[in-house]
Amino acid sequence: MAFFGPVISRLDGIAMFEEKFGGRAPGQIADRTQQALHGIPVTLAAIKQIAESIASNEEARS
Repeated sequence: MAFFGPVISRLDGIAMFEEKFGGRAPGQIADRTQQALHGIPVTLAAIKQIAESIASNEEARS
């Protein structure tokens, strides 16, 4: 498994947000969490659609 950088714990992330955003940190965390909860499934669906399209095109060519 490749290692791409330091492992950051959830508490480290919260501390970083508190340092960066101060009293606005909870709102920033909530907003970004909601964006991720929405965006990740959308992104995965798009990847799946692309993969299925590639597979379908490869089947048509053979």
